[in-house]
Amino acid sequence: MICGGDTNQQVKVNGELVEQVATFNFLGSIIDNAGGSSQEIRRRLVMVRSSAIALTDIWKDRGISKATKIHIMDALVFPIALYGCETWAVGMTDKKKILALEMWCWRKMLRMSWKEHKTNEFVRNQFGEHASYAKK
Repeated sequence: MICGGDTNQQVKVNGELVEQVATFNFLGSIIDNAGGSSQEIRRRLVMVRSSAIALTDIWKDRGISKATKIHIMDALVFPIALYGCETWAVGMTDKKKILALEMWCWRKMLRMSWKEHKTNEFVRNQFGEHASYAKK
């Protein structure tokens, strides 16, 4: 991959032409030639949504305490989103998507529909001291 500059350059190793790509997966993260993180962030958010939906039976189980569900969310769902985030260049659009997904996860866990018209602050208050990941 050639980042920036003339992308028509040809790279040869041992006489063989090396294929040029616009994106590639490196250590579980998507790297693109523009240097942005939006594609990787979108991919991570889709993975988080999928994992939270897969845990629907746990979220619906009234025999599991809210504290245990929070620990499950912290251990199984949010690490998927946060893997490799240290290297992301996060813009305002991406930050809003991350915050929206976090609230979606908490609402999913609480079995709270958006139709109930509860504010994000109300949802956060349901968790007491448990702060938002995006604000850390």
